[in-house]
Amino acid sequence: MPPAPRKRQSTTRRELVSQEILERAAALFAERGFSDTSLQDVAQALQISRTALYHYVGGKDELLETLVRGLTLETEQSLAQIAADDALDPVAKLSAALRSMATRIANNPARFRLLLVSEGSLPEPLVGEHRQSRRRILRHLQGIVHAGIEAGRFRSVDERVAALGLLGMCNWVAFWYVPGRPRSATAEQVADELAALGVASLRVADDRAPTGEAGVRHAVALLREDVDYLQRMLGPGASPEDAN
Repeated sequence: MPPAPRKRQSTTRRELVSQEILERAAALFAERGFSDTSLQDVAQALQISRTALYHYVGGKDELLETLVRGLTLETEQSLAQIAADDALDPVAKLSAALRSMATRIANNPARFRLLLVSEGSLPEPLVGEHRQSRRRILRHLQGIVHAGIEAGRFRSVDERVAALGLLGMCNWVAFWYVPGRPRSATAEQVADELAALGVASLRVADDRAPTGEAGVRHAVALLREDVDYLQRMLGPGASPEDAN
């Protein structure tokens, strides 16, 4: 019986050390650039010897590969699952997608800064894989926005511009959010706030969203309400053209 707990403890310690190595390496790569950071620099930041570091990683390239593939693929897979979930309507999908991205970035700001500022210096084939994943992430988010527009839940906007804007909002978290700072919001609170802001920027009010077979008639009725309101604002005998 005793060996099993020791094995679990050893595994847990190795995972913790590996995560710490990834965090320190990501921060150094983002600050100095990958080519200007040596494995010795990483070891010194961790206050361990380079020999001890080799017990956990095979080299600098392996560190970078783990960082890039881990975060990019995790984000892509998460968005793919959300986009394919038929139990969620477009509003719920967009909220879940933004919350997922923002939470992951807020929990790993140094790693995301590395991705955002070092893409041009990533070696092949890693840079190709990373860019493909980024394009798929954009397509997933753009697809959610498109579905929301088609369903009358989101305003009629340029889907690609909207998706890029939402991605930028989430990505910027990596540059201003500091985990663990006293009295600061948690990563989850930040993600909830940004998800709410992102949805609110596109969402059509429930009482104005055309639904079901009566969708077109509902939309026409809303337009008539707006025209009536405009005429009342302009005064008796005026027409909407007078607003010009």
